[in-house]
Amino acid sequence: MDVNISSRHMSLTPKLEEAVYAKIGNLDRYLYGLNIAEVHFDEARNPRISDREICEITLSGHGHRLHCKVAAPDPFSALDIAEAKLERQIRKLRTKLQKRYHGSGQTIRG
Repeated sequence: MDVNISSRHMSLTPKLEEAVYAKIGNLDRYLYGLNIAEVHFDEARNPRISDREICEITLSGHGHRLHCKVAAPDPFSALDIAEAKLERQIRKLRTKLQKRYHGSGQTIRG
């Protein structure tokens, strides 16, 4: 999977980049055909906002597009929450595709 990382109002550390490649790069094992992942980090400038770090991830491939946007106190926890959201979306899409191509699993006798 091709992972593109960008940031705004913050600098990317090598440790954060490694975490992104490790977590987001492994999401293609749940559903074949997810080719591109775009990860964007942003920091809110308002001091009254407690969850300042924003992580926005878009996965695309084979005509499907999955997107999530998460705010958290630090970028690593934002990445973890975004990964969990995307795993749920991938499971939902995979179930939908399996039902489309393999039926609902019910038989004539049942």
